[in-house]
Amino acid sequence: MRSWLPCALLFALSALFLAPALGGSGFWWTDETRHAMGGVFILDLLRDLPLDDPMGYALRYFAQYPALALNWYLPGFYFVEAGFFALFGVSETVAHWTVFAFGPTEVTADDHGLRGRIGDEVFDFRLPD
Repeated sequence: MRSWLPCALLFALSALFLAPALGGSGFWWTDETRHAMGGVFILDLLRDLPLDDPMGYALRYFAQYPALALNWYLPGFYFVEAGFFALFGVSETVAHWTVFAFGPTEVTADDHGLRGRIGDEVFDFRLPD
């Protein structure tokens, strides 16, 4: 069996069980709105391209939408989320699914980063023969 297949199956099974919760049923945690608004801000920033006054644009945006928290979280996620919003529209459901889809990427990055530091045997989940 290929090494990525168990992860893909686990992701698919998780998606099946979490699909109802990832719909438009409300933001449950305080940082969810901040994550969503970060993606909306990046999308608006890329659409408007305020090259003459980017700082003023950000300050006016924050005054209108104070849920922004770009200084607390890494911006890479917001660019990915802005891409999802551009493709599927800005909605709570798209925000939830973006977080869910980003999870395996993070796990994979952590896995590759940690393997070199603590050894492959920690990550070998196969049963002994």
